[in-house]
Amino acid sequence: MLTTLKYFQDKVIKDLFKTSKPLLHKYIKANSTFVDQSFVSGMNFLTGLVLARFLGLEGYGQYVLVYGVTLFFSTLQMSLIVSPMMVKGPVIEESLKRKYFSAITIQQLLFCVGSAAIIILGGFAAGRVFGFHQFERFLVPLALATAAFLAQDFYRRYFFVVKRPFAAFINDIVSYGTQFALVLVFGIMKNIDTNRALWFMALAFFLAAFIAFTQSGKGITLELVDRSYFSKVYRESYHFGKWLLAVNMMYWGQGQAINYFVAGFVSVAVVGAINACMNILGILRVFFLGLQNILLPDTSRSFKDEGVKGLRRYLKKVAVLGGGVTIAVVLVASIWSEYWIKLFYGSTYQGYGWIVIWWGIYFIISFFHRPYSAGLSVLDKTRRIFNSMMVGFGIFIIMGYFFTRFWQVNGIMFLLCFSSLITLFLLKISFRHEYENAEKISAT
Repeated sequence: MLTTLKYFQDKVIKDLFKTSKPLLHKYIKANSTFVDQSFVSGMNFLTGLVLARFLGLEGYGQYVLVYGVTLFFSTLQMSLIVSPMMVKGPVIEESLKRKYFSAITIQQLLFCVGSAAIIILGGFAAGRVFGFHQFERFLVPLALATAAFLAQDFYRRYFFVVKRPFAAFINDIVSYGTQFALVLVFGIMKNIDTNRALWFMALAFFLAAFIAFTQSGKGITLELVDRSYFSKVYRESYHFGKWLLAVNMMYWGQGQAINYFVAGFVSVAVVGAINACMNILGILRVFFLGLQNILLPDTSRSFKDEGVKGLRRYLKKVAVLGGGVTIAVVLVASIWSEYWIKLFYGSTYQGYGWIVIWWGIYFIISFFHRPYSAGLSVLDKTRRIFNSMMVGFGIFIIMGYFFTRFWQVNGIMFLLCFSSLITLFLLKISFRHEYENAEKISAT
């Protein structure tokens, strides 16, 4: 009996632990990514609520318009630096990883400096030429906040690529937690405006970026790689990201166009209301951004390990599970939209609950862009994504003026959903075509 128990302990239990340990480790890492993104999106959600509440309708509308500049440079970075790194980084040879990430880091540093310079110089030039002097007081804090945000966001994505989600989580606590704390304290003291909010952002993200650099240790350095290798990495990133850049710029342009169309034909206050209503669905930001952090690397690994059939199987799973989550959240937010608005913002934004329903429809449609775009990216067919997005974006921009002028917020929100649906239809056709081509090639 004792011999049997000893055999069971030494063989069965140890073997079971040995085989289950990698699966358990993978499960913890995957879930830690969502925990991290939940924290980031939660802090963004709460920060947005606090700003909307303490800045008021017009003040929050002003903040949204200014913050669009940061989103613009973040879009450039995501397309040309981060997305290529998230696809190529996980599968690059071990002997080249340090050299590769060093080259990417140098690109990132130059991009941060260049972005800050463009904001300051370009902002002052625009003020002189077009008379936008009321925005000049925001230029310095906006430039510093943007550069710090870009640096921190690059490092957190790097930590996901090299499977160090806990390091990303610690860094996000510093950046997003500090920003929220400062906004909340000064908001309660009634001593906050758009300018001060930008300074708080600059401080929080600069501190986090500095800590992230020390966190990276020997895995990523500013090691001076030779010029030829640096140029090679740059060309590869540009080749991969050029079409994604155009796509992401259109997504950014669509979001900003709504704000400017509404500001021009309705009011800046309603711009604040539209963005406050979008924040009601903030939990979907948790899910979408968490998915973004793992979707490209995991899609790339699925294609490498299992080929085109594994790629399709993985993306189908993402679509079914992710679509279910998205629809459930939208239903809860839409049915009780006025309740959520009153709960989060008080009486200031009441009466705008119907905008939440429009945003819910848009979020459902736009979610399904993601698996198709990820599949086309891994198949190295990013131009297909651009072509699909270009049609929807073109419809939106061409018709946006008329829909906003004659039907105001209902018009522009309907057009947003319709153009996104056209893009989804074209993405589906493109992925099916490229998948069939890849399947034929793998069969030969």
